[in-house]
Amino acid sequence: MSGSKVSLLDQLTKDLISVGISTARIDATALLAHVTQSSKANVIAGNFELSTKQHTLLGKLVARRKTQEPLAYVLGQKEFYGRSFFVTKHTLIPRPESEAVISLALQLNLPLGSNVIDIGTGCGALGITYRLEIPKQRPGDKPDRATNVEPTGSRAWLHLNDISDQAIAVAKQNARSHKVCAQCLEQDFTKLKSLEHYDLVLANLPYVPADKQRKFESDTPGLIYEPELALYAAEDGLSLYRQLLGKKYKAGCYVIIEALIEQHDSLLDLAKSHSFELHSSDNLALCLKKLAS
Repeated sequence: MSGSKVSLLDQLTKDLISVGISTARIDATALLAHVTQSSKANVIAGNFELSTKQHTLLGKLVARRKTQEPLAYVLGQKEFYGRSFFVTKHTLIPRPESEAVISLALQLNLPLGSNVIDIGTGCGALGITYRLEIPKQRPGDKPDRATNVEPTGSRAWLHLNDISDQAIAVAKQNARSHKVCAQCLEQDFTKLKSLEHYDLVLANLPYVPADKQRKFESDTPGLIYEPELALYAAEDGLSLYRQLLGKKYKAGCYVIIEALIEQHDSLLDLAKSHSFELHSSDNLALCLKKLAS
């Protein structure tokens, strides 16, 4: 084991601790692994080489992290449900608590080929993960043997929707990277009259009340780097969910959403007023089922 290499990891850790980063050791290890293209285990053991060019790059990345810029943005990627997703400052960073949305969706055991839309998709993590966690091929679809990528076009039964063209560009990149067939739609869902085509709607919409923005940013270092459009909503934070649940749906459709625990009672009252019932829940996530009108 090289003492100098271990010392470098220790020094990076101290540098990050000095600016109040509580995950300093984890971040330092991840930064070294990223720059050297080594495993974290090799970094910890000192089994890596660092060229002059890599040393310069490392310095730039560490400087960014020391400003409290989220590690995911510094690295350009974030793990979600065991897979790596490309992220940029135009997309919300996927959170571990959002994995509950996937768990609830998988528990539904929907038929293969059910039509699914991920509204406010951001980097595409929810929709793409759901697609990858179920059988990979619906009746009639044939993967492209030359590229090992599923067929694209209007037949895709997974739709990724976002109002941001920059977010949609990221979602497209992640769909290609994970070889998932999806239609990526730059679209304001509030202007849609109906979602009757879909069997499952995944929607992690902005739900933090706008008047609590300063408090959330104060409590969560680095939050100021994430897009406000993807975090904050007017009124009590449920303005977009009011519009979502007010759309037309077919009976039996499921809508899975995420919100603060203290918002759940209001959401369930809202859902009931639009002929939804609570099917299941998990932490921040709620699965609602549309009843016959």
